[in-house]
Amino acid sequence: MNLKSLFVKEDGIDKAKVKEEVKPSPQPKVVAFGGTAGAMQQIQAVGATGNYEQTINEELHKVDQPGLDFLEFTDAVNELNGQPLSELQKYQVTFPTYLKSGVTKDKLIESGKKYLEVLNHLATDFEASLQNEQNTSVQTKRELAAEILKKNEELSRQMQENAAKAQQLTVDANTAENQLATEAQAFNIALNNKRAVLESHINNIQTFLK
Repeated sequence: MNLKSLFVKEDGIDKAKVKEEVKPSPQPKVVAFGGTAGAMQQIQAVGATGNYEQTINEELHKVDQPGLDFLEFTDAVNELNGQPLSELQKYQVTFPTYLKSGVTKDKLIESGKKYLEVLNHLATDFEASLQNEQNTSVQTKRELAAEILKKNEELSRQMQENAAKAQQLTVDANTAENQLATEAQAFNIALNNKRAVLESHINNIQTFLK
């Protein structure tokens, strides 16, 4: 319904007749986001743009009942945004059309509270979906991260142990190498001494014996 014409032109008030005759106390159906999968589709689809207000408005209109009620009334009030009217005047200009169709102040308030119930159900379903996503996505990743860190700690411990073993092996190798060098030096000294003795005997034999 476009109530801008109502503000501009007095006879525009009859345009409300295009609506069905209002039913007493409309009861919007409670429809959530469609369970976890549906709710998370909403999260993924809207999350990038943050346009949750549009998504929620669409959900409210999905449960709108035939005829005039709170939802049409507030839409009509909003259509007057930008007009030189105060908030009071917007409501006062819009209301006669609905009152003429049998929608009283009390019926508007009653149906408005029903839409609040719809919002409560949407919030409950959405929170459940968020919790499920927290458990299946966030928590799973945190547990995996913790497992990787634990493995890294174990690897770090093993690396430290291996480094210590390698250091000890290096020390042992150096000790063994020094020991071998000492043994080689001692052997060469003994060998050279014995060679000198033998050579001395050979020379003595050559010199002393005829």
